[in-house]
Amino acid sequence: MKTMRRLEVASGAFLFAISLHVQAQSAADQAVSEAPSKQASEAAQAANCALAKEVLYAVVRDGAIDAVQVYVTARDGAVVLMGAVPEASQAERAAQIAKRVPGVQSVKIFLTLRMEA
Repeated sequence: MKTMRRLEVASGAFLFAISLHVQAQSAADQAVSEAPSKQASEAAQAANCALAKEVLYAVVRDGAIDAVQVYVTARDGAVVLMGAVPEASQAERAAQIAKRVPGVQSVKIFLTLRMEA
């Protein structure tokens, strides 16, 4: 009877150990498969940030636009200009400049006119 009980306990412990090993292995496999996607996501985020900076720098370098309240976001080549400019012509000029930046595929303008006091 004691031998049978020991065998049951040993079998249970063995099955428990195997299940832990399988779970640990699947977790490790999942971590390995997620690593490249995380790196790709970080690379895409860095590229988006760099493109937004390039567009903003191009708008500021132009000098014809009061870009104090202009903000730029980018995602996969799609650029969004947000904020406020003193004249409507500056909003159009900012869009033209943004379209010329390498890597920009589309430009959306959400620039409003700000009231000068």
